[in-house]
Amino acid sequence: MPATMTHLLTAHLAEPDAPVSFFTGSIAPDAAGPRDVKDHTHLRDLPMAGRLPALRALAGQWGDTPFSRGCLLHLFTDYCWDRGPLAAFVRAWPDDQWFLPYRAALSASGIWLFHQTPWAAQLLEQIYQTPPVPQELVCGVTPDNLERFLGHTRQWFSQDPQPHPPEVFPEKQVRAFCRDTAVAWAQWSGELWQ
Repeated sequence: MPATMTHLLTAHLAEPDAPVSFFTGSIAPDAAGPRDVKDHTHLRDLPMAGRLPALRALAGQWGDTPFSRGCLLHLFTDYCWDRGPLAAFVRAWPDDQWFLPYRAALSASGIWLFHQTPWAAQLLEQIYQTPPVPQELVCGVTPDNLERFLGHTRQWFSQDPQPHPPEVFPEKQVRAFCRDTAVAWAQWSGELWQ
């Protein structure tokens, strides 16, 4: 479960000229509801080995629209993040005490990345101004919960960044993750809709 900016950076690297609905889809699955609902819609209730086959099945069910492609990229990015940066973070914490420090570190990293990415504010404004067609919504996303999520996101990104770059999930690490994930996405998704 990476930060919203991690999803947007990955989407921008994967398809920089995609329509706005692709970028909306790349963050929309996080609007699906509370954590227990998201664990299901994000396929986290499956063993790691079952997540990519489940994603392939979802691609067949959802079809190839920009919004659904963005949603699939979101879930693929989560899969990559959960296996890499999240797994490393969790290993450093005893028992189940990792979640709140993780969310704090992710928030600090995300807001920093937003303010360090020249195109981010303009893209988010386009997302806010261009709601997806309701028939395109997938992954447990409804018009109401997407509107609430985007409103929260807009407010959150209006905050000032920290005066110093984050120590956990620093910009260089996250940008490298996004580049690697965009490449892996291109390889994995290349045959999904042919």
